[in-house]
Amino acid sequence: MIDLTPFGFTHTESMAYGTLLELGPATGYRVAREMNVARANAYHALEGLVAKGAAGTVGEDPRRYRAVRPDSVFALILERTSGNLDQLESELLAEEPVGEDRVIRLESRRALLDLLTRRLVRESEAARIAGPGDLLASLNQAFRARAAKGFDLEVAVTDGSDPDLPVPHRAASEEWTDTTDAGKPTLVFTSPGFGIAARNAGDEISALASTDPIFVCLTGETQDRIFGQS
Repeated sequence: MIDLTPFGFTHTESMAYGTLLELGPATGYRVAREMNVARANAYHALEGLVAKGAAGTVGEDPRRYRAVRPDSVFALILERTSGNLDQLESELLAEEPVGEDRVIRLESRRALLDLLTRRLVRESEAARIAGPGDLLASLNQAFRARAAKGFDLEVAVTDGSDPDLPVPHRAASEEWTDTTDAGKPTLVFTSPGFGIAARNAGDEISALASTDPIFVCLTGETQDRIFGQS
Protein backbone atom coordinates (compact mmCIF):
# COMPACT_ATOMS: atom_id res chain seq x y z
CA MET A 1 0.00 0.00 0.00
CA ILE A 2 1.28 3.46 -0.89
CA ASP A 3 2.06 5.57 2.18
CA LEU A 4 1.67 9.29 1.57
CA THR A 5 1.64 10.27 5.24
CA PRO A 6 5.28 11.49 5.38
CA PHE A 7 4.39 14.08 2.74
CA GLY A 8 1.51 15.99 4.29
CA PHE A 9 -1.34 13.54 3.71
CA THR A 10 -3.42 12.02 6.50
CA HIS A 11 -3.58 8.26 6.99
CA THR A 12 -7.16 8.21 5.69
CA GLU A 13 -6.20 10.28 2.63
CA SER A 14 -3.36 7.88 1.90
CA MET A 15 -5.73 4.91 2.16
CA ALA A 16 -8.29 6.66 -0.03
CA TYR A 17 -5.69 7.34 -2.71
CA GLY A 18 -4.67 3.68 -2.80
CA THR A 19 -8.32 2.67 -2.94
CA LEU A 20 -8.98 4.97 -5.90
CA LEU A 21 -6.02 3.48 -7.73
CA GLU A 22 -7.57 0.03 -7.30
CA LEU A 23 -11.17 1.00 -8.09
CA GLY A 24 -10.77 3.68 -10.72
CA PRO A 25 -13.36 6.51 -10.67
CA ALA A 26 -15.64 5.83 -7.70
CA THR A 27 -18.22 7.52 -5.51
CA GLY A 28 -17.45 8.45 -1.94
CA TYR A 29 -19.94 5.81 -0.83
CA ARG A 30 -18.10 3.04 -2.63
CA VAL A 31 -14.70 4.26 -1.37
CA ALA A 32 -16.07 4.31 2.20
CA ARG A 33 -17.35 0.76 1.78
CA GLU A 34 -14.06 -0.51 0.37
CA MET A 35 -12.10 1.19 3.16
CA ASN A 36 -14.60 0.12 5.83
CA VAL A 37 -14.80 3.64 7.28
CA ALA A 38 -17.64 6.06 7.93
CA ARG A 39 -18.92 7.77 4.78
CA ALA A 40 -18.19 11.21 6.27
CA ASN A 41 -14.58 10.23 6.89
CA ALA A 42 -14.19 8.93 3.36
CA TYR A 43 -15.64 12.07 1.81
CA HIS A 44 -13.40 14.24 4.00
CA ALA A 45 -10.34 12.27 2.86
CA LEU A 46 -11.37 12.41 -0.80
CA GLU A 47 -11.90 16.16 -0.67
CA GLY A 48 -8.49 16.43 0.99
CA LEU A 49 -6.94 14.55 -1.92
CA VAL A 50 -8.64 16.89 -4.37
CA ALA A 51 -7.39 19.95 -2.46
CA LYS A 52 -3.84 18.58 -2.43
CA GLY A 53 -3.85 17.72 -6.13
CA ALA A 54 -3.79 13.93 -5.77
CA ALA A 55 -7.35 13.34 -7.03
CA GLY A 56 -9.95 14.93 -9.27
CA THR A 57 -13.70 14.63 -9.69
CA VAL A 58 -15.91 13.33 -12.49
CA GLY A 59 -19.57 14.28 -12.91
CA GLU A 60 -21.95 15.65 -10.30
CA ASP A 61 -24.81 13.20 -9.78
CA PRO A 62 -23.32 11.08 -8.44
CA ARG A 63 -19.95 12.77 -7.99
CA ARG A 64 -17.10 10.37 -8.54
CA TYR A 65 -13.47 10.72 -7.53
CA ARG A 66 -10.53 9.71 -9.67
CA ALA A 67 -6.89 9.32 -8.57
CA VAL A 68 -4.23 11.41 -10.25
CA ARG A 69 -1.53 9.24 -11.84
CA PRO A 70 1.16 8.12 -9.37
CA ASP A 71 4.01 9.66 -11.37
CA SER A 72 2.20 13.00 -11.37
CA VAL A 73 1.60 12.77 -7.62
CA PHE A 74 5.29 12.07 -7.14
CA ALA A 75 6.20 15.16 -9.19
CA LEU A 76 3.74 17.22 -7.15
CA ILE A 77 5.21 16.01 -3.86
CA LEU A 78 8.75 16.56 -5.13
CA GLU A 79 7.96 20.15 -6.07
CA ARG A 80 6.36 20.93 -2.72
CA THR A 81 9.06 19.16 -0.74
CA SER A 82 11.85 20.93 -2.62
CA GLY A 83 10.17 24.29 -2.07
CA ASN A 84 9.80 23.62 1.64
CA LEU A 85 13.43 22.53 1.89
CA ASP A 86 14.59 25.66 0.06
CA GLN A 87 12.68 27.86 2.48
CA LEU A 88 13.93 25.94 5.51
CA GLU A 89 17.50 26.07 4.24
CA SER A 90 17.33 29.85 3.81
CA GLU A 91 15.90 30.29 7.29
CA LEU A 92 18.47 28.01 8.95
CA LEU A 93 21.43 29.55 7.14
CA ALA A 94 20.28 33.01 8.22
CA GLU A 95 20.74 31.99 11.86
CA GLU A 96 24.02 32.34 13.73
CA PRO A 97 26.12 29.16 13.38
CA VAL A 98 25.95 28.20 17.05
CA GLY A 99 25.15 24.89 18.69
CA GLU A 100 26.56 21.37 18.86
CA ASP A 101 28.58 19.95 15.99
CA ARG A 102 27.37 16.51 15.03
CA VAL A 103 28.32 13.94 12.39
CA ILE A 104 25.27 13.13 10.27
CA ARG A 105 24.94 9.83 8.41
CA LEU A 106 23.36 9.77 4.95
CA GLU A 107 22.21 6.36 3.77
CA SER A 108 21.13 7.03 0.19
CA ARG A 109 22.66 8.33 -3.02
CA ARG A 110 19.72 10.71 -3.47
CA ALA A 111 20.27 12.34 -0.07
CA LEU A 112 24.00 12.67 -0.72
CA LEU A 113 23.55 14.26 -4.15
CA ASP A 114 20.89 16.62 -2.84
CA LEU A 115 23.11 17.81 -0.01
CA LEU A 116 26.11 18.18 -2.33
CA THR A 117 24.01 20.13 -4.83
CA ARG A 118 22.84 22.55 -2.15
CA ARG A 119 26.36 23.05 -0.76
CA LEU A 120 27.85 23.57 -4.22
CA VAL A 121 25.24 26.14 -5.21
CA ARG A 122 25.00 28.00 -1.89
CA GLU A 123 28.57 27.76 -0.51
CA SER A 124 30.37 30.88 -1.75
CA GLU A 125 33.75 30.05 -0.21
CA ALA A 126 36.30 27.92 -2.03
CA ALA A 127 35.44 24.22 -2.13
CA ARG A 128 36.98 20.97 -3.31
CA ILE A 129 35.29 17.79 -4.45
CA ALA A 130 36.79 14.47 -5.55
CA GLY A 131 35.07 11.32 -6.69
CA PRO A 132 34.46 8.88 -9.54
CA GLY A 133 33.50 10.33 -12.89
CA ASP A 134 29.93 9.03 -13.02
CA LEU A 135 29.10 10.41 -9.57
CA LEU A 136 30.63 13.79 -10.37
CA ALA A 137 28.69 13.94 -13.66
CA SER A 138 25.49 13.61 -11.62
CA LEU A 139 26.33 17.04 -10.20
CA ASN A 140 26.76 18.83 -13.55
CA GLN A 141 23.78 21.12 -13.00
CA ALA A 142 25.19 22.21 -9.64
CA PHE A 143 28.64 22.70 -11.20
CA ARG A 144 27.13 24.98 -13.85
CA ALA A 145 25.24 26.99 -11.26
CA ARG A 146 28.36 27.38 -9.14
CA ALA A 147 30.50 28.40 -12.11
CA ALA A 148 27.89 30.99 -13.13
CA LYS A 149 28.20 32.56 -9.68
CA GLY A 150 31.98 32.65 -9.95
CA PHE A 151 32.56 30.53 -6.83
CA ASP A 152 35.94 28.79 -6.63
CA LEU A 153 35.92 25.01 -7.02
CA GLU A 154 38.58 22.34 -7.46
CA VAL A 155 37.52 18.99 -8.90
CA ALA A 156 39.47 15.73 -9.02
CA VAL A 157 38.41 12.48 -10.69
CA THR A 158 39.45 9.45 -8.66
CA ASP A 159 38.70 6.50 -10.96
CA GLY A 160 40.86 7.30 -13.99
CA SER A 161 37.88 8.24 -16.18
CA ASP A 162 37.49 11.48 -18.14
CA PRO A 163 33.88 12.57 -17.51
CA ASP A 164 32.20 15.36 -19.45
CA LEU A 165 32.06 17.99 -16.72
CA PRO A 166 31.22 21.69 -17.25
CA VAL A 167 34.09 22.75 -14.96
CA PRO A 168 37.86 22.21 -15.08
CA HIS A 169 38.95 18.98 -13.44
CA ARG A 170 42.04 16.90 -12.95
CA ALA A 171 42.99 13.34 -12.16
CA ALA A 172 43.64 12.30 -8.60
CA SER A 173 47.27 12.06 -7.54
CA GLU A 174 49.18 8.85 -8.20
CA GLU A 175 49.64 8.42 -4.46
CA TRP A 176 45.88 8.30 -4.01
CA THR A 177 45.19 6.20 -7.10
CA ASP A 178 47.78 3.61 -6.07
CA THR A 179 46.33 3.29 -2.57
CA THR A 180 44.60 -0.08 -2.20
CA ASP A 181 42.97 0.67 1.16
CA ALA A 182 39.45 -0.79 0.87
CA GLY A 183 38.20 1.69 3.45
CA LYS A 184 39.16 4.85 1.59
CA PRO A 185 36.20 7.08 0.69
CA THR A 186 34.56 7.04 -2.73
CA LEU A 187 33.83 10.77 -2.65
CA VAL A 188 35.09 13.66 -0.54
CA PHE A 189 33.77 17.23 -0.42
CA THR A 190 35.29 20.01 1.65
CA SER A 191 34.64 23.68 2.15
CA PRO A 192 35.62 25.92 5.08
CA GLY A 193 33.93 24.50 8.15
CA PHE A 194 32.17 21.60 6.42
CA GLY A 195 33.07 18.16 5.10
CA ILE A 196 31.49 15.12 3.48
CA ALA A 197 33.04 11.69 3.08
CA ALA A 198 31.17 8.93 1.24
CA ARG A 199 31.88 5.35 0.31
CA ASN A 200 30.09 2.61 -1.60
CA ALA A 201 27.69 0.45 0.38
CA GLY A 202 26.45 -2.21 -2.01
CA ASP A 203 24.23 -0.58 -4.59
CA GLU A 204 23.95 2.55 -2.46
CA ILE A 205 26.32 5.09 -0.98
CA SER A 206 26.82 5.71 2.72
CA ALA A 207 28.12 9.12 3.69
CA LEU A 208 29.07 11.18 6.72
CA ALA A 209 28.67 14.95 6.79
CA SER A 210 29.63 17.35 9.56
CA THR A 211 30.79 20.77 10.69
CA ASP A 212 32.77 19.13 13.49
CA PRO A 213 36.30 20.64 13.33
CA ILE A 214 38.05 17.27 13.72
CA PHE A 215 35.94 15.70 10.95
CA VAL A 216 36.51 18.70 8.67
CA CYS A 217 40.25 18.50 9.34
CA LEU A 218 40.34 14.80 8.47
CA THR A 219 38.40 15.27 5.23
CA GLY A 220 40.69 18.18 4.37
CA GLU A 221 43.76 15.98 4.86
CA THR A 222 42.20 13.33 2.63
CA GLN A 223 41.60 15.99 -0.03
CA ASP A 224 45.26 17.02 0.21
CA ARG A 225 46.28 13.44 -0.61
CA ILE A 226 43.82 13.24 -3.50
CA PHE A 227 44.99 16.54 -5.00
CA GLY A 228 48.66 15.76 -4.31
CA GLN A 229 49.17 18.62 -1.91
CA SER A 230 51.40 18.31 1.13
